[in-house]
Amino acid sequence: MQETDPVLATHIANTYVQELDRYNQESNITKAKRLRLFLEERLAQANQELIRAQKELRTFQEQHKAISISEQAKQTLTTLAELEAKKLDLEVELAAREQFVRESHMQIKALQAQIAAIQKNIEQLKYGDVKARATKQDGTLEYYLPLDQVPLLSFQEKRLLLEVETKSKLVEFLTTQLEQVKLDEARELPTITVLEQAVVPEEPVKPKTKLILVLAMVVGLFGGIMVAFIATYFEQETKDAEQGSKWEEMRQGLREDVRRVVRLGKGYLWVGLFFLLTACDKLPWWEVSPPLEPVNLPVSLLAAGYEKGIYHSRDGGLSWTLLPLEDSDISYYFKTLTLRLLPTPVLYIGTTGQGVYQVPLERTRGSIALHRLQGVNVKTILFSPTEPEVLYAATWGQGVLRSRDGGQSWEEWNQGLPYLHVRTLAVTPTTPPTLYAGTIGGIFRRQEGQPHWEAKSKGLLVLDVKALAINPENPQVLYAGTGAHAEWGSLYRSTDGGESWTAVADGPGGVTVFTILLVPGEEPEIWLGTSRGVMRSSNGVEWEDWSAGLPGAPVYSLVLVQKPSRALFAATHGGVYRRLMNEETWLPLSYGLEGELVTALIPAP
Repeated sequence: MQETDPVLATHIANTYVQELDRYNQESNITKAKRLRLFLEERLAQANQELIRAQKELRTFQEQHKAISISEQAKQTLTTLAELEAKKLDLEVELAAREQFVRESHMQIKALQAQIAAIQKNIEQLKYGDVKARATKQDGTLEYYLPLDQVPLLSFQEKRLLLEVETKSKLVEFLTTQLEQVKLDEARELPTITVLEQAVVPEEPVKPKTKLILVLAMVVGLFGGIMVAFIATYFEQETKDAEQGSKWEEMRQGLREDVRRVVRLGKGYLWVGLFFLLTACDKLPWWEVSPPLEPVNLPVSLLAAGYEKGIYHSRDGGLSWTLLPLEDSDISYYFKTLTLRLLPTPVLYIGTTGQGVYQVPLERTRGSIALHRLQGVNVKTILFSPTEPEVLYAATWGQGVLRSRDGGQSWEEWNQGLPYLHVRTLAVTPTTPPTLYAGTIGGIFRRQEGQPHWEAKSKGLLVLDVKALAINPENPQVLYAGTGAHAEWGSLYRSTDGGESWTAVADGPGGVTVFTILLVPGEEPEIWLGTSRGVMRSSNGVEWEDWSAGLPGAPVYSLVLVQKPSRALFAATHGGVYRRLMNEETWLPLSYGLEGELVTALIPAP
């Protein structure tokens, strides 16, 4: 409310509060107060009815003296009096509740139903009904005498006594209820309390227009500056995106083999085939970044994709191309790869359920020939180190197969081999070569020229052998990876040509070892591809976890390249990953391999 006259404004404020208080006092009749008024009215009415009933009884007795009625009639009248009293109680409660709730309320309906039932019983007692009966304590039924059969004078006297007794009980009930309601009403508090009357103000109260205008100008200024900054930012981004319609050469210091470029702010990061080069907007020349490793390694790789085919990469795994194969029946079954370089490069493919395939590789791009050999489930293919035309194949269900003519024909080589489910093979670089077979029942050894295989599993706690590796500098040292389940496997070492095996202390226990890569030299290394990633050791005793960046899937194959930079490649469920020796994590190399399960990985010419 606004008013220019301070006296009038004060009078209006006080009058408004007074009128509001008066209105609340008149209209704020609470539930307890309304109930009290109702009970007072009903009690006064009940008192009048009691006086009238007592007067009628006294007059009747003076006229007719004492009248005797039968016991059965007395019982009927007593029961009727009790029902009338109960009915009056319910009617009072119903009338009180109707003050506050609607007729459709559940409580109202329940009270009405009880009153109707009692009224029905009263009518039965008055006019007779065979159903109007009671049950004695001994279980027998007792019938009431209807009032219409009671002698008239006796009935009238009993009725008057009943009415007096009923009215007395009603007055007693209403008096008790009224006292309780008065206590509830006394606890109610007033709704409005005037703390202080309004007084005439010394100064007018009005909005501070000048202050509001100043604040609005300051807020508008800062808002405009922010809008200008945002608009300038997006305008610059749009210009940057539109740049490229005009080009000029920046070739000084730049190699010919640059393939892709990425812009970072005001500078450029050019990704070349071998090195990272940088340039600035103001400088016309390029510089090689000395601390950085080569990005595109000049390494050729072949990968076996289990679902689609054989992939080839010529840039160290950055991109992959699916090789066209003439026989499409072997799709979805590629499992293992072996490459024979002499006299000409030939790729041998072991498949799951489709046997061995021979692929003569051409150094020129294009289609490659494919010749199907024998339809068996092949797990591993090895070449004899002394005879290039001799091949060995580990199969699932047919034991070990041998070929003496480069894979043109095959023969079973299972004499003395009790387990025909062979997972892996390893051959020594000796003359004659010695072959080791890892089966589901342990390790077996056979030298070329011997008539049968010999069991060599002493010391193995888990006999399901999934990987074997031989130290090329000392063929008496062997490693075996086991694992019936992912949490049961371990790594074992033999220093006596397989005569006995010992679990590697502090080695990769609790994992399945799928592949073992031994790197001999002045600083020998042991690399393991396991069900949980990659592990490395330089002495076979202390182990490092090299799994950071891998997808947490099993690693089935490992390839180590030494030049131009030392790098390790891993074949997993999610494709191919690479890690340089000076890096701390793996880099996914799956362009062209998206979603492919890679089961084997080998270097290619």
